[in-house]
Amino acid sequence: MTRTPASIRAAARTLRPGGSCPFIGTPVALIAVLLWSFLMSVEVVADPPASKVLVVNSDGAVEKYQVAQQAFVESRGGPLKVLDLSRLSDREAQRAIRAEAASAVYGIGARASVAASRAVRGRPVVISSVINWSRLPEARSPRVHVVANELSSESQLTMFRYFFPDVKRIGVLYSREYNREWLEAAVASGKGIGLEGIGIPVRSTRASETALKSLLPKVDALWVASDPVVLADETAVRRLFGAIAAARKPAFTYTSAFAGFGPTLIVAPDAPTIGRQAAAILRDASIGPIKQVQNPAGSEVILNLGAVRDYGLRLNDAARDSVNRFIR
Repeated sequence: MTRTPASIRAAARTLRPGGSCPFIGTPVALIAVLLWSFLMSVEVVADPPASKVLVVNSDGAVEKYQVAQQAFVESRGGPLKVLDLSRLSDREAQRAIRAEAASAVYGIGARASVAASRAVRGRPVVISSVINWSRLPEARSPRVHVVANELSSESQLTMFRYFFPDVKRIGVLYSREYNREWLEAAVASGKGIGLEGIGIPVRSTRASETALKSLLPKVDALWVASDPVVLADETAVRRLFGAIAAARKPAFTYTSAFAGFGPTLIVAPDAPTIGRQAAAILRDASIGPIKQVQNPAGSEVILNLGAVRDYGLRLNDAARDSVNRFIR
């Protein structure tokens, strides 16, 4: 709060009993009222308005989006508005976001993330809960910060190895454009825990089918990792998991969105943790403009017991305590 100037404090002291008034001919009571009003106006102007954060949710009916939103709201505090895009067109969504004139925006899900990144100029945006977020041109902006939708490769591989100790070779399809560095780091992480990573690069979604036929005989399991070329759309995802199942090989992956396609093990990000991370990034973004990309700090584990049985896999029984949800 701004301190009262010394000259005003000195003038105020002259109004005490016995003090001389510098304003000749002006009633002392009136001067006191005027000074008090001035001091109050100084206090009000000195307090800056609180910043407003806008939460943009692609669809509030999606549970994981709602959970991340709630965790963000609880962590953030302060003035905050929530905008649900489920009933708005893309143009209406961007118009509504601009109308809020928020000092920062948190976008949950792909649609909200794109709309927020396009509508907001010169203010920080955090996005989360986006599968293959690197495919979005908007995510490349230095003012757009990201909580990724997958855990670090080291964390995922460690869990795969913990659950299935007999798996020695794990295969992955990837595009060099998006995931060359990631694949190199993943292979190095695998060596540290006794897993051999075998990656085949692909240039198109169609090429993934041919590459998969070559890869399947060489590995004990397939790692369906986040890649915008390999996983271009739902049709590509369905074909990929179908081919893996036909080869009777376990599939490990990174998001519960793929649970319906029959993967053996999912090591997914924990939605409440993502919301809290987004709130923390916005606090940091108010200090400086350095772009942040974070992996989720918490995980959710989903195990498909039917696949374990059908493929004759040896499961580490001690790992069952780490499972959040079983698919039977």
